[in-house]
Amino acid sequence: MSTSNTALHQLQSQAPAATVRSVPDIELKKITSTFAADMQVTGDYKAKSPNAGLRVEGEYAGKIVFESGGILHISAGSNVTSTQVEADYVVIEGSFSGTLLARKLIEILPSAVVDGDIKYADMDGHRGARVRGKLDTIEASEAERSAKPANSGNVTLLQTSQDTQAASSASGSASAPAPGSSSVLSSIASLGGERAATPSKAELAS
Repeated sequence: MSTSNTALHQLQSQAPAATVRSVPDIELKKITSTFAADMQVTGDYKAKSPNAGLRVEGEYAGKIVFESGGILHISAGSNVTSTQVEADYVVIEGSFSGTLLARKLIEILPSAVVDGDIKYADMDGHRGARVRGKLDTIEASEAERSAKPANSGNVTLLQTSQDTQAASSASGSASAPAPGSSSVLSSIASLGGERAATPSKAELAS
């Protein structure tokens, strides 16, 4: 394990215990696919069924796209690097860097470390989560229009690898925000309580 990954795991282990509180249980039960903790995967994952769900427990580098519906759970201790993530619901407990669209809700737990360009219709940020990058809210109707119609079939997974070369692919950095865009670096300390309201950029930066 690299020094950076060791430090990340130590940071996540010190985070207060928390459970998912905003994503509906019925959505969590849709998670039927898992990349286990001992897997290092490089490739593009695409799901066409609105009832598909994926949990990442290891290392993943590549796109993750649910064309309609869908839920992605990035578990504590996992590391996901992606140029494109699209799903209705996203739960982050581990490390994520890249570009992400949560068409309905993103929930960020205390152990999460997020670095990237995040767009969401609604967000629940737990106290202690670390977020850096560009955060933009979108209207739910706008997110629904961006989703493609569901087609037949379920999941396509291409170009998978579980060798040590995938580890170097998974450690890639996120794309920088576009010129003129705002950047946020924050430990979500102002979002305590049973259910945090969607934060503004000013609140996150405080």
